[in-house]
Amino acid sequence: MINAINSSYQSLHSADLMNKYTSNLNSSMTRLTSGMRINSAADDPSAMAASQRIRDRIGGLEQATENVQNDSTILKMADNAYTNVGNLITKLRELAVKSADDGTEATERATLKDEATQILAQIDSYANLKYNDRAIFGTFNFQIGPEANNYMNVQTQNFTAKDLGIEAADTKIGVQADAKGLLDSFDVAAGTVTKGALTTALDTIITAQQKVGAYENTMGFISDDINTQVTNLQAADSNLRDVDVAKEMTSYVRNSVLLQTSQLILAQHNQNAFSVLNLLK
Repeated sequence: MINAINSSYQSLHSADLMNKYTSNLNSSMTRLTSGMRINSAADDPSAMAASQRIRDRIGGLEQATENVQNDSTILKMADNAYTNVGNLITKLRELAVKSADDGTEATERATLKDEATQILAQIDSYANLKYNDRAIFGTFNFQIGPEANNYMNVQTQNFTAKDLGIEAADTKIGVQADAKGLLDSFDVAAGTVTKGALTTALDTIITAQQKVGAYENTMGFISDDINTQVTNLQAADSNLRDVDVAKEMTSYVRNSVLLQTSQLILAQHNQNAFSVLNLLK
């Protein structure tokens, strides 16, 4: 091997290695600092693309989760409204039974009629309930996923005292004979029961509430499924992007040692170049 002044293969090679180890060391420091294996597309183009698609789907699913929570609130409000209306119908039955009794005086029936009028008004008020300026009774298309066809059609039955067929219940409660007409009638000879207006109204509410309850259960299953999907996708994204700290720390130490070694060797090669001067003495 000749002693050259203009160029030194050993020095150039050592310098190249030093630059390589410096770059590797900087990359390791970036990964360890950020906690991510991929900090730019250049780190792993295909993994970056896959991660972006996963994150896009996660974003859609997380918004769907928020939708499900909001939609579930609408259903819970409807459920509670049905419960309260059912209780009010039961109260109307109590008033009708009292009015139908011979022991109830006419003046007392007038009081019962006034109470029934208030109950009917309260029933009508539940029919106008809203959530964020949106009526909670009607037809809904709940968007429950990131795709266009991920929706659930829901119908919550609206009602007023008139819809339930008991809009004149207060007037009837004010009259003994008419109050009896609101109650069920049992035909002993035929063994049949003719439902009164109050029972029919309650049946309507119960049916509507059962349907809403089924919707609520379905929304619960959907929420659990979305959460499971998000968890699995986040794990997949973590496998693509997150750094293996132990592995990266090993790489960091290795490159750090190699960098220091290359720096020492480069200094030695440069020192050797000065030995050529000894030949000129």
